[in-house]
Amino acid sequence: MRGRSVVSNRMRIVSAIATVSILTALICVAASPEELERQAVEAMKAGKYEEAANLYEEALTKGPGQPRTLYNLACCHAHVGDLEQAATRLEEAWDAGFLDLELINTDPDLEALRASRKGRALIKRLNSKDSEIRQLMGRPEFFDAPVLGGMRIVTPMPFEEKQKYPLVVALHGHGGDSENMVGIFNRTSTSLSAVICAPYGPHPIPFDKGHGYSWYPAPWLYREVLRTGGPLSDRQIRQESFEDHEQEIGIRYVLAAIDAMKDRYPIDDKRIFLLGHSEGGVLAYGLAIKHPDLFRGLIVVGSRLRDRDATPELLAAAAGRLQVRIYHSHEDEAIDFAHATKAHEALSAKGVDSKVVVYRGGHSLTVELVRDAARWITARGKSKKPN
Repeated sequence: MRGRSVVSNRMRIVSAIATVSILTALICVAASPEELERQAVEAMKAGKYEEAANLYEEALTKGPGQPRTLYNLACCHAHVGDLEQAATRLEEAWDAGFLDLELINTDPDLEALRASRKGRALIKRLNSKDSEIRQLMGRPEFFDAPVLGGMRIVTPMPFEEKQKYPLVVALHGHGGDSENMVGIFNRTSTSLSAVICAPYGPHPIPFDKGHGYSWYPAPWLYREVLRTGGPLSDRQIRQESFEDHEQEIGIRYVLAAIDAMKDRYPIDDKRIFLLGHSEGGVLAYGLAIKHPDLFRGLIVVGSRLRDRDATPELLAAAAGRLQVRIYHSHEDEAIDFAHATKAHEALSAKGVDSKVVVYRGGHSLTVELVRDAARWITARGKSKKPN
């Protein structure tokens, strides 16, 4: 009886492990890349590096090519002693735009990799690219705005001071940064002869490793607006007023960046393009629709159009002036594809030239997407702007 009891206990343990594995798999299927990232960070903090690696791998299947995800995955592999995979993932992170050499050289999570022969060779090679990184990341500059604003600038090589260049203003997504925005243009669109300006969002967001930026305040501020009592209609009015206020601040912030660029660089003000990814796309929609004469074209990736930025009056004023390219992926789990269709229908119904471009890649900016956008910018820059 005792032997049968031991076997029975073992079977229950195996069954329980299998159940947990199945539940974990089901959670991963349902979870968004952002939720998987959050779970992976918690697993790393708890020292569960194999679990964290699995979660990061799953996040990459849903949002491929994310630099920070690839870097953290390299750290997980280094912790469990899989230095071959750690080196591979670190190099992939580098190629995807993770260019923080200081962190690569000092991060305790990569200590085992740095101590290995393969790791030393890889990191030595990455360190040798310091001058290339400086060009990819652009020059840090500041401009006057409602808050002190920063941006990254990349100019064509060679750069002719007497030549007028198109300007591409690139707005990153929530938690993103300017380095990756200018970097992806440099890596994928060498034929694009334009000045690239990528402002930092005005609101810093801390992460477990480093920080990113946002165009809007932290969510708790919005919750605070609704915290007090009163009729639901009053609270809704307060929230909409607060959102409109923050949208207008973001618009003024980006307009200040554009004014600074026009003052400092030989910009052709008839060839200014605006690109926004995710949260940056929400701001880009509002800015371009309210100032259609300023932009030669608007590119929005994985984002949504607010109803209050698409009133009949605003869209009627933008008709015949603004051309919009909407990129969205059916695999995007952060912002549903239906938002692309809804924005296109709203714009087209009022005569705004709009087109939806479907791409593969989830919620991330991909090489193919940016190359296509660069070709469109080049073609639009050569054609005559409507009056």
